[in-house]
Amino acid sequence: MKGGSGLVIFEGFETLDGEVYSIGVSGGRIALVNCNSADYPGAEVVDLGGRFLSPGFIDVHTHFLHCALEREYVDLSAASGAVEAAEILASSGSRIGRDYDDSMWGERLSSAAFDLVRPSVPLFAISRDRHSAVASSEALRMIAPPAKLGVGKDGVFTGAAYLWLLTRLSGSRSDSEREDAFRRIEAAAFKAGVTTVHALEGGAGWGMEDAEFMLSKERSETGIGVVLYPQTTDLSWALERGMKRIGGCILLDGTIGGRTAALCSDYSDRPGERGRLYFSRRALLSFVDRAVRRGMQTAFHAIGDAAVDLIASVYDEVSKRHGLSDARLRIEHCELMSEGAAEKIAGNGVFVSVQPAFPFLWEDGLYRRRLGNRRTNAYRTMKNAGIVLGGGSDFGVTDICPLFGINAAMNRPCIGERLGAAESIGLFTGDAARFSFGEGEIGCLSVGASADFAVLSGNPAREPVDGIKVAMTIKRGVTVYEA
Repeated sequence: MKGGSGLVIFEGFETLDGEVYSIGVSGGRIALVNCNSADYPGAEVVDLGGRFLSPGFIDVHTHFLHCALEREYVDLSAASGAVEAAEILASSGSRIGRDYDDSMWGERLSSAAFDLVRPSVPLFAISRDRHSAVASSEALRMIAPPAKLGVGKDGVFTGAAYLWLLTRLSGSRSDSEREDAFRRIEAAAFKAGVTTVHALEGGAGWGMEDAEFMLSKERSETGIGVVLYPQTTDLSWALERGMKRIGGCILLDGTIGGRTAALCSDYSDRPGERGRLYFSRRALLSFVDRAVRRGMQTAFHAIGDAAVDLIASVYDEVSKRHGLSDARLRIEHCELMSEGAAEKIAGNGVFVSVQPAFPFLWEDGLYRRRLGNRRTNAYRTMKNAGIVLGGGSDFGVTDICPLFGINAAMNRPCIGERLGAAESIGLFTGDAARFSFGEGEIGCLSVGASADFAVLSGNPAREPVDGIKVAMTIKRGVTVYEA
């Protein structure tokens, strides 16, 4: 089945609630639900052989194009130490590496490791969390970062210095390069059952060319569904293009791994250190207020409880000023949250974009070291408070793979914050659709909705999710992936 304009009836499948047993698709949309194929003799009938039919998955937090372009850099994720990372990069013949994770090594990657392995060559590496990078001494000499950025002889770039470095590493890209990278990651997303992505693109360190390119993809009627969030505080850029959303990873703080997430109390493994906020309350309130008055949905990266307190307070004030009822203002990550912030978030209908892979991978290791017994990623607590959660990969921090995220939400180490199967699937389907006001259009199996489906080898409510595979992905009634 490759799709077409005629009626196609899917049958012989399971769904989560068992209430849908057949679906008729025509013109890229769901035309019929629970129809009898015998009543439509001219229809093409596709028997899914008892497999599981889900709405197509939605990933609400990706850096889709930017990190696709970074795939050309050398993968350092397998390195177990600083010198090994330097050796992998130096032996590759390339000068830029990515995805090292020195938070797991017990030592920090610095210029010393590169200088030991290849002292005369300018080498750079970007961390897995995309909040820091390292340059060799020769690279530092070559690019000469301004003194005001505060980059030391260790060659470590964080905060504004990191964004400054990205502008030098990224260089100029042609649209043909962007198109090639887009098609490669689009194919990977389809293979994972993803039919719509929220693409957080552009901004400091990258420029707005990637966002401009992705806006054309959002407005295209072919390919993967794109919901663009331009990462800028330049309202005019979005308004001139008729957009109703702005933000994404506009950073209010950093990350737990880099100890740059802004905390209300000290890091457990570094007394006296609490990270820092990148925005003042006054500046943040001014921006959000101006955006909301123009009917914009906003989104901000906030990981530490001090950052979450800040954005929750600003959203609370803006909501009261303007009487917002359904603005769906967003917070990205929200990994540490005070009780007061939770009340404001729930009370103002703020949506929270979460990354279930993070606590699944790091809760009992990195987070325990950095934060002690503080509870992170309180999904059950937030759900019980009525907060709408959507699931994302934060690609390229983790790969685009909703099944991994679903399994992670159901089986994370902190049992008290686990979600059930329906809730976990909802993170990447129905609840995710609401983030872009897309309910009834995507993330559901309803008449009139886009015919976007992920066909799975098993039922996540009954079988171990880590053994389930994507068998087929259908976008607007067209098969875009088949195992």
